[in-house]
Amino acid sequence: MLNKLMPVLFIVSLQSAFATEGYNAGGDFDLDFSLNGNGNTLFAPFASLGTGQVMAGMDFDGDSLFEILFSVYESNDSSGSFSGKVGCYLYEANSSGGYNYVWHFSTSSADSLPGIFYGDMDADSLYEIYFGVSPLVVQGSVTNSWGTHIFEQNAAKTFISTPTLVYQYGRTSADNFNPAGYELADLDGDGKVELCTVDPGSGELSIDALATTGLDGSSSFTNEYLDTLDGSAVYNLDVLDFDVDGKHELWVERNLNMIVLEACQADSYRVAVALDLDDTNGAYKRNGLGFADADGDGDLDAWFPMSNGKLYYMNNSVNDIDSLTLGANEVTNSGFENGTSGWAFDSEASINFDVVATETFAGDSSLKVSGLSPQEPINPEEPEAFGAVANIVNTTVFAPGSQFVISAEFFTSSSDSLNQLGSYGALFAMYGGGNLDSMDFVSFKNATTDTWHHLEVLCTVPANASIVNVGVMYVQPSDTSLGSFYVDDVHLKAVSEGGVDLLAEKHFTEVLTFGAASSGSDIGDIDGDNKMDIIAGTGAGEKIVRMEFMGGDPTAAGNYSVNPILESIGAPADWYFPLDISDNDLDGDGELEVVITNRNASEATQAMILVLDYDPPFTFDRTGQKNSEHLAPNWSIAATATGHNSRTAIGGMDMDNDGAQEVIAVDYDGNKVVVYEYDAANKVFDLVWSSPAVATNNYGYQPQIVGVGDLDSDGRQEIIFPSSQSDAEGYHIYEWDGVTSSDSYGTTFSAVCQVEVDTCCAGDGAGTESYGSVFRGDHHRMTIFDIDNDGRQELITFPSKGDPRGTLIVSLNDGQNIVHNSASSSE
Repeated sequence: MLNKLMPVLFIVSLQSAFATEGYNAGGDFDLDFSLNGNGNTLFAPFASLGTGQVMAGMDFDGDSLFEILFSVYESNDSSGSFSGKVGCYLYEANSSGGYNYVWHFSTSSADSLPGIFYGDMDADSLYEIYFGVSPLVVQGSVTNSWGTHIFEQNAAKTFISTPTLVYQYGRTSADNFNPAGYELADLDGDGKVELCTVDPGSGELSIDALATTGLDGSSSFTNEYLDTLDGSAVYNLDVLDFDVDGKHELWVERNLNMIVLEACQADSYRVAVALDLDDTNGAYKRNGLGFADADGDGDLDAWFPMSNGKLYYMNNSVNDIDSLTLGANEVTNSGFENGTSGWAFDSEASINFDVVATETFAGDSSLKVSGLSPQEPINPEEPEAFGAVANIVNTTVFAPGSQFVISAEFFTSSSDSLNQLGSYGALFAMYGGGNLDSMDFVSFKNATTDTWHHLEVLCTVPANASIVNVGVMYVQPSDTSLGSFYVDDVHLKAVSEGGVDLLAEKHFTEVLTFGAASSGSDIGDIDGDNKMDIIAGTGAGEKIVRMEFMGGDPTAAGNYSVNPILESIGAPADWYFPLDISDNDLDGDGELEVVITNRNASEATQAMILVLDYDPPFTFDRTGQKNSEHLAPNWSIAATATGHNSRTAIGGMDMDNDGAQEVIAVDYDGNKVVVYEYDAANKVFDLVWSSPAVATNNYGYQPQIVGVGDLDSDGRQEIIFPSSQSDAEGYHIYEWDGVTSSDSYGTTFSAVCQVEVDTCCAGDGAGTESYGSVFRGDHHRMTIFDIDNDGRQELITFPSKGDPRGTLIVSLNDGQNIVHNSASSSE
């Protein structure tokens, strides 16, 4: 059975965050655009409206304005029927935050959800749009033009209103073949792109290639594969090389039952995997499956957000060597018991190889490999490499595409360690033939001395390889980087069973629940932080949920941050269908978008297409450019732009009256405060002012607080903070110069309030060495407020050092005014 963790149900609701009816975005996303088809003449032929599939981020015409392609159909909300008119529409971003209509095609009737895709099947640098229309049979007669409608661009890079070709797969309408899921790829490596098409109702899969050179109205196709897969609701196709054996696979997901076809040779395919995991629930994704290297081990894993609202994770361990079935060892004299028999050595370094009995892993012998003592210095840019090559008994098993595992035991002694100035050993497989010169290898480097280490690597013979050599190698970057290592028990074993064929139920784990249901999802790195985001709709649940994988074990629910990013509130009810993370930034703001379809778009207030734009929070930067440092996802560290150890940051004021708000942070580095101002054009906070660094002070870890006020009521804001600066202990006050947009608060303080110093920390009095010496300036709280309603603000502090201690309320003397940059002068 499927692996299941302890059930975790994430109750996601935005009701507390969103108070308005309609479409409400959140979780660092903005609703940038919505397309309402009601009252739009483009969609007037449709009696009711729904959208069923979307692809976003293409640039068909090469104008750097990216497009959105989506399907439209007449939906029946009450019956769930999808019979009626169908259409395919193309919109393009207009560089002003909106999208303009470009092209569309529609038919009078169809019997199911249409499929869409795009590509360049004939490699003529002109894109094609693929639009699948199912047969609609009424009283025994076909009433529509069914099949895959292929629209190829003309020389002007535009699409015309009639299809270039309608492909019907050599079938008749009686076969009721509904082309609704597509993939384009050169599956079998013969240089021709195959069109892969699946019928979701019957599960029938067709793989076809062009039989003609180009694509036009007279083009024909050759069928390479046709079979009916078990199950229904098959919409999801994807092509990749899951097991990295150089052969493409076509993945077909029907509910959570997996069919994987692998190319055997040109125009020939085999079913490598047929898993029956879940006959009820599927990942209704439509634009490929969710593959990514989740665990950082160099291979592709996958996530499946299911139609029942559960997230499954598939771990790719099919190439783990422990999982493979291996043949017999092909290396003769693998333990060097017969000296060097069966081994060949670089002629110029043969004296650096020696069969010894001093260090052995098994048997009585091993091969010792020592560094060179060259006559000429070695260039570190071109290190010396010399090796020993093993004789292989049966070379016929190593045809291109075949796999084998090489392994050996390695040892280095503390008395002559290999770990000297960059030298290292390697176990390798080297391939040659024609123009081919490549290698698989694993290094023996910086290893613990005086113990044996097992090294192994899975190798795949590349295409066109006619020579396969395996052996061990010494790599020496300089004439002084010496040392030696020992090798024993060298094995080479052909893989008799492995790769994608080993995919099994055990590789799938139920991770978490993100909703009651789901009708579409996509996977990508929406914020560019190298952490994959799974974006999924909850269907009639009217939410779009973001599940960001935060790292660690992908099967642990606690390693995901789960948050809603869109919610529909109020009537009429929406039903979110498949969505797409854009391949490119649609609106030019540097961030990707999520484009969402809506099954229920017939009412006047309902959108057919919604575009969510990732809009990260502000970043802080001293140079005016975006800062990539983040304390947590989408949050930036303010004070480290200038130093370290900030205890307080305040924001929201506009001290220089220029309409741009500021943030002030304290900074131990220099014992100062820094001011950032929001730059709306670049969506960053720029460093605009810093108080002078303090050379000498009584205590290093200050200031820890900062405030803003107008103590003299002259309309010019002051920045106020405690300082233990020697000879100027007290509350430093920096007043704005009064010039709009100046961001100028002085190169020295405007005043120093020393009432607290006089009260608690005067020592032998003003002017003496002890005056203020115990004033640390490390206060945790102060308040600036007109506490007695006399029209003048008071500075309220809490002395915690010296004597007495308590609450201190201070105001400026009557008739005095703080003067900008005056170093404590007043008037």
